[in-house]
Amino acid sequence: MGHQFAATSNFSPRSNLIFRLSGGLHYQVEQHVLLDVCHVPYKKLTKIVTETAKEFGMPNHVKKSIVHAIGDHMKMLRLLGKKEEVIAI
Repeated sequence: MGHQFAATSNFSPRSNLIFRLSGGLHYQVEQHVLLDVCHVPYKKLTKIVTETAKEFGMPNHVKKSIVHAIGDHMKMLRLLGKKEEVIAI
């Protein structure tokens, strides 16, 4: 479960428009941690998930808006796309 907290992030948590357009997919942490839960209560569950993450020292990433989420995603793609030199021994 620690991997889900470290590797995912929520974005636009206060946007009702994004909630309706994405069907709750912008609550990535809740989606990955609470597999058997419908997306409808994600907004209310976010507080519980955040407190639990803090209690157990887990990271909890939240991007303020979809623009921030896309920007961070682009940075990650650039980082992952950098060619590393491989030295054969």
